[in-house]
Amino acid sequence: MTEVVVALLMFLNGNMIEHTYKESMSSCLKSKRVAMREINPDSVVFSCKKISAKTEIYQGRKKILKVLEQNSSSSSNPSSSSPTSLSSGSSSGSSSLEDK
Repeated sequence: MTEVVVALLMFLNGNMIEHTYKESMSSCLKSKRVAMREINPDSVVFSCKKISAKTEIYQGRKKILKVLEQNSSSSSNPSSSSPTSLSSGSSSGSSSLEDK
């Protein structure tokens, strides 16, 4: 299903490497604060945005399959803000962001 959702995005060198669905902007910003404490902020940029994405519900949890368009930023902006069609980055990193 294609819809506009809130996502926590992780950028490395201006390229989106990971995305995680969040139920609300407040839960995204909370996860962003936790992630920034655990990751070196000099090399990675976290951003909470409303994005247009292809999603699915798998085992009772909504997942972003593909980012179609980054609509508006509501947090820090990475150096590259062009729309992208990347699918999720590493599976091991994705679960750590979702659980926070």
